[in-house]
Amino acid sequence: ESVEERERAREMRRTSVTDLPPITAVGVWFPEDTKRLPPEWTPIEKTSSGRFVADLNAGSSKKVSIFKPRRTKKIMLCIKRETGKPPITGLGIVFVDTDVDGRLGESPLPGYVKVQDGIGSVNANLNKLTLGRDIKLVYSHTEGSAPIDDIKIIFKDAGE
Repeated sequence: ESVEERERAREMRRTSVTDLPPITAVGVWFPEDTKRLPPEWTPIEKTSSGRFVADLNAGSSKKVSIFKPRRTKKIMLCIKRETGKPPITGLGIVFVDTDVDGRLGESPLPGYVKVQDGIGSVNANLNKLTLGRDIKLVYSHTEGSAPIDDIKIIFKDAGE
């Protein structure tokens, strides 16, 4: 595939995305915990290159203790597109709890809301499968700001 073909394909995807309703919600889905994704949610299944599953837990440590290795579970980012609802205008990540060195957790910026529960009512902590700090996805619906019309997952270490 040539650079021109990739650019053309990227542009076609971009054009088709702008024709869709806006992204109005983001969610965290743990497929092993909640087998069926409600139909209004769309998982981001592949990374930006299309080469990898867009598992937010990919590359995390598979060993959570020195005694018992543990298989990691997939964590998928999902979006909801709806007409007539305010679009998502900002996304972020916050460390919400105090770390082992006593550094206080972060609060979302003004106007941002934490995704507390995952799709299927499980804890939406992006770091819940390790012994690390709680990490939450945050979003905003700021009026007058440009809507986010597409979300891509990029694995930088994989050359994306």
